[in-house]
Amino acid sequence: MQEKIGERYDKTETVVKELTEISGQLKTYKEQLAEFKDESLLKDIVVDINLKYSRIESDREKFDTELDGIEKKIYNRKKRKEILDQLNELTPVSQKLRDQAKTEIPIFKERLKTISGQASVRRLFDTKKKEYLNVKLKVGHLDLSKPYRKSSEDLAKEIAVLENKISAKEDFYSDLKKLNVPQCPTCKSSLDQAAIQKNLQSLQVELKEFEEKLPVIERSRSEAKKAADLVDRYTELKTSLDSLDAPESTVEELSAERQEIETKLTKCEELVDTFNQRSTIEQTLKNYPEEEMPDRAYYEKLKTKVNDLSIDLKVAIKEKSEYEYQLSQVISLSKKIKSAEEQLVDFEKIKNRLQLLDVLYVAYGDKGLKLKQITNLCKKLVERLGAYSHLMFQERNIKFSQNTEKENFDIVAVRNYAGKEKQIDISEFSGGERKRLVPGLVLAQRDLLPNTKKTNLLLLDELDANLDPIAKQAFVNNLLPLLKSKFESTVVVAHSPEMDSSIYDKRWRIERKNGQSKIHFGETVK
Repeated sequence: MQEKIGERYDKTETVVKELTEISGQLKTYKEQLAEFKDESLLKDIVVDINLKYSRIESDREKFDTELDGIEKKIYNRKKRKEILDQLNELTPVSQKLRDQAKTEIPIFKERLKTISGQASVRRLFDTKKKEYLNVKLKVGHLDLSKPYRKSSEDLAKEIAVLENKISAKEDFYSDLKKLNVPQCPTCKSSLDQAAIQKNLQSLQVELKEFEEKLPVIERSRSEAKKAADLVDRYTELKTSLDSLDAPESTVEELSAERQEIETKLTKCEELVDTFNQRSTIEQTLKNYPEEEMPDRAYYEKLKTKVNDLSIDLKVAIKEKSEYEYQLSQVISLSKKIKSAEEQLVDFEKIKNRLQLLDVLYVAYGDKGLKLKQITNLCKKLVERLGAYSHLMFQERNIKFSQNTEKENFDIVAVRNYAGKEKQIDISEFSGGERKRLVPGLVLAQRDLLPNTKKTNLLLLDELDANLDPIAKQAFVNNLLPLLKSKFESTVVVAHSPEMDSSIYDKRWRIERKNGQSKIHFGETVK
C-alpha cells in the first residue's frame, strides 16, 4: 500500500511541476501574441503584398527583357565597329595572291634547307683546303714515296738496342770497379789489377761512343716521325678534299642567296597570315549584323523605369518577408497556446489529486507506517546485538540502543565509565572495535530473517586486521564455535597465526620463500 502511494505521489508531483511550467509558458505565449496583429488581418496583408510583389516582378522582367535586347544591339554595334577597324588596318589580299604565296612557301623552305647544307659543306671545304695548302707547302722538300714511318720505327728499335747495350756496359763497369782488391772475394784467387784497369778504360771509351751516338739517332728518329706525320696528314687532307662535293658558289654568295630567299619567304608568309586574319575577322563580323538602333531618349527612360522597379521590388521583398515572418510567428504561438491549453485542461484536478496523495503519503508513506516498521526492525536488531556482544567484547556490561532522533537510525553503545553510563555512536569506534562488532551484527541480522532467506555460507575476509591478540583469541574460542553451529560453511581468510584453530575442517596455507609463493591445498587439520 505504502509503495503504491509513494509511486503515485512522485508521478503526480512530476506532472504538476511540468504543468506548472507549461502554465508559465502559456502566459508568455499570450503576451507575445498580443504584440502582433490579428491572424486573419495578417493573412489578408500577406495576400495583398504577394499580389503587389508578383505584379512588380512581372513588370520588371518585361521591361528588363526589352532593356537587355536594346543593350545587346548597342553592344553588337560597338563590337562591329571594332571589328571593322581591325579589318581596315589589314592590307587587302586576293585569293589568287594567297594561293600563289602558299605554293611558293614550301619551295623557299626547301631551298633554304639546301643552301644551309651547301654552306656547311663549302665552309668545311674552305677550312680543309686552307690547311691542305699549308701542309703541302711543308711537304714540298720531302720525298712522298719514301717510307718515313718505317724509318722512324727502325730507328726507335735501334735506340732501344743501344740503350740496352749502354745499360749492360754500365753494369759491367760497376762490377769491375768493385774488384779493386788483391784476391777474388768468392774463389780467393789472385786478381790481375792491370787487366782490370785496361778493361775499365776500354769500357769507358765504348760508353762514351754509345752516349754520343744515342742523341744523333734520336734526332733522326724524331725527324723521321715528324716527316711521316706530315705526309699522313697531307694524304688525309687530299683524300678528304677529293671526297667532298663542294658547291662552286662561295660562302658569301650562298649567304646572300639565303638572305634573298628568306625575304621572299617572309613576304609570302605575311601575305598568307594577312589573308587568314582577314578571313577570320570577316567570319566574326557575321555574328554582329547591322541593326536599327532605338531612340536614345527612349533607352534612357527605359533604364530609369527598370531601376525604379528594381527598387520597388526590393521594398516589396522586405515588406513581404516581414509580414510573412509575423504571420508564421502568430501561427506558431497560436499552436503553442492551443497545445498548452489542451494540456492544462485537467490541471486543477491533478493539483487536487496531489493534495489528496500528500495526505495519504503522511499516513501510509515513508513518513507514516514505514517509519514505524523501520523503528521496530532496528529495535529488534539492537536487542539481538546485545546477546552476541560478549563474544568479542571483554566488557560484560556493554549495551546497545537505538538513536531515533535521527532519520538514519544510528546505533549507539552504552558504556559504564566510573559508575556513569555514557552513550557513544558506533561510528566513533576504533578500527579494532568495529571489526569486533561485525560478527555480532551478522548474527543479529540472521536471527531476524525467516528460515527461507537465511544463508548457509559465511565469508570472513581478514577479520584479524586491527584486532589485538586478546580479541583474536576471543574470536577463536568464543565466536568461531558459534558460527560453525549456525552456518553450514564458514570461510576465514587471515594472516595471523593466532587465528588458527583445530576447529577448522580444511586449511589452505600459502608460503612465500625467496620471492616465490607456494600454496598447500586442502590440508586436513590434525
